[in-house]
Amino acid sequence: MAHNIYLSQFCQSGLISARGTSAIKAWLPYSVACLWAYASQFKEIADYYTVKELLALKEPIDDIVNRLDNPSIFGFSCYVWNFNYCIALSKKVKENYPNCKIVFGGPHVNKQTLDEHPHIDSIIIAEGEINFKQLLEDCIFGNLQKIYERERITDLTILPSPYSMGLFDQIIDSNPTMYWSAMIETNRGCPYGCTFCDWGSLTASKVFKIGLDRLQDEIDYMKTKPTIYEIGIGDANFGIFKERDLEAAKIIRQAIDQGPVERIFLSYAKKFNEELYEIIPLLSPGGMAFNVSLQTQTEASLKVIKRKNLPKEDIAKLVNFANDNNISYEHEYILGLPLETKESWYETMTLNLHEGKHKTVDVFVCAILPNSEMAKEEYRTKYGIKTVNANFDINGGGGTTSGTNDNLISETHETVIGTSTMSSSELIDCWIFSYLVINHTYGVGYSYIATQMAHKHFNISELTFFKELERRMYADSDVGKQLQLYQENLSNFTEGNVTEAWWSDSILEMQNYKPFFKLKNKIMQLSVDTLGALSGCDQQTLDNVLALQKNYIFDLSQSNSFEFTSQFDLDTFAQTETKYKIDTKLTSKEFITNRWSPGSMAQLHVDQKLVNSFVKIPTARTKLEQISIDLVTE
Repeated sequence: MAHNIYLSQFCQSGLISARGTSAIKAWLPYSVACLWAYASQFKEIADYYTVKELLALKEPIDDIVNRLDNPSIFGFSCYVWNFNYCIALSKKVKENYPNCKIVFGGPHVNKQTLDEHPHIDSIIIAEGEINFKQLLEDCIFGNLQKIYERERITDLTILPSPYSMGLFDQIIDSNPTMYWSAMIETNRGCPYGCTFCDWGSLTASKVFKIGLDRLQDEIDYMKTKPTIYEIGIGDANFGIFKERDLEAAKIIRQAIDQGPVERIFLSYAKKFNEELYEIIPLLSPGGMAFNVSLQTQTEASLKVIKRKNLPKEDIAKLVNFANDNNISYEHEYILGLPLETKESWYETMTLNLHEGKHKTVDVFVCAILPNSEMAKEEYRTKYGIKTVNANFDINGGGGTTSGTNDNLISETHETVIGTSTMSSSELIDCWIFSYLVINHTYGVGYSYIATQMAHKHFNISELTFFKELERRMYADSDVGKQLQLYQENLSNFTEGNVTEAWWSDSILEMQNYKPFFKLKNKIMQLSVDTLGALSGCDQQTLDNVLALQKNYIFDLSQSNSFEFTSQFDLDTFAQTETKYKIDTKLTSKEFITNRWSPGSMAQLHVDQKLVNSFVKIPTARTKLEQISIDLVTE
């Protein structure tokens, strides 16, 4: 009798434009493959069981159930992006195969999962490899336990790689037109205990290393698979081991230089070290953005979420290093954390904007993860945390999430909509300020010149500048309409009424790039008007600032290369006549193509392609000054 196993790790998938074509991209089911890679080493298990399929793509549930071959065990790795789908599919499997053992694991699972879903036979808590092997042995002898939980694995050398064992060959070869994201690990564990996160709580803080020999074998495998498009590094704090992680970065870089990989995603160490200066360029191909994970810069909030950010001077060093090396970066924040106020959030968003160009702001509204400290009732009560279960599909349009009747199976986030220090209406104000005022005016570049002039030439703080700009944007008939549209949909969100419309054009933040680009001349004028109101400078200065701002941003009417004489030096913003050669980073055809592709306008922002390139043209005087400097140096 066959004893067939099915293992699933259903992922987010989406349509991307890459390598001159469009294709669906999804994540390989790394976690569940690791379970079988370890268990299949043992002869009694390998002889008794067969893994029939590793599943990663959300399909119509009936399609999956109808192709099952007498399953003995069906395993589900669960997180926020697939839990409801896993519940629906597992119920259907149980209905059709009552003797099939339904096993749940992953970061979303705890003992409450068993109580709420009685069709689940067993759960695995925390690391799964040894627990899963034990579960399989128990099933052989008819002694399945409800809960499998044990101490962490301290010797990770016992764990073979699913890549080296060829466990992904079937799913890759069966989907030749798809692109894949591949997860790897160089260590496990997180030494921090951030209350919003389930990482440290699940791995008990201590960090254990995975051998670099295994990493090299995995990268060698990826070199042979042309449809592996990107790598995700699953470490909580890559770079924490300094010299060792630098060696790991050099190995991973081979997948780009000698293989098909084009993008790398990772979380860097929370403590600054000099090796990061070497690691970041290695893992930022083509200047790809890296994240500076701050969450907040409000000290009271940082204290209660048990987090300590990089010192501000180290953040400034990283930002300046990225700018000097043409590497994009994103500042990542969480809105709705305990003790955050509207005023402190505005300060966080505007803090030290002048130190970096075109800051990309990634803001996530705080979600309550089931295994985080923040999920505990006493924590919620202490900080007055209010939440809604907001239903929305986060598959990004790729792959199907259809149920048995083609009904969408939406995933649910328990999302913070207010705290004791921030009301729901204030949270909405903060969200709009972050995305549409900071990200879409300063970040993209529409208000960059006026903002820099305000701070560097007139000593006006960024907070003062952007609060006044915000007021003017709301008051403007065209720009205000866009803000109000967003505000209305956010009000629906705080009431838990988020539907697929939330992801439609002109509503979701990522889709605001198109209407804001259309409004860019109006936004530029509003930013210059703000500068005039706060500085009291003369009209000629404002006209000069506006002229420089308009040439700073890509426009379809511009030539690909042209010259412009500015009344200000872009490096210092001193009022000095300076001549520039300006080159656009896009052709008109490239812009039009990207404008109509999902998410592509946002990527143009991250890649800083909406901002033109400026090169000073030396004047006769500057040439003489340089000759004098050279003579003195000699």
